[in-house]
Amino acid sequence: NSAEPRILNIFGIPWNLYENTLFTRSPIYDLKALNWLRNNYKPTDNDIFIATYPKVGTTFTQQICHKIMEVYYHKTKDINHKYYENTAK
Repeated sequence: NSAEPRILNIFGIPWNLYENTLFTRSPIYDLKALNWLRNNYKPTDNDIFIATYPKVGTTFTQQICHKIMEVYYHKTKDINHKYYENTAK
């Protein structure tokens, strides 16, 4: 069921074409791991995927998502809620 990637050269830059998606040829994208995820990973209702370009605020986006989920799960209304009393020391 796993397709082999095709290697393409676009404007002198090598790319992997895998499952109709282009991936840069980089150790970040391990094709065996992608194939394992495709066959074994089952997302849940609690999963959050943050996808950003490099150097455009990925950490900041993660922090915003964390705060949103923290407020949602702890039912806090604002930063002055008792939940936050001992966290800013």
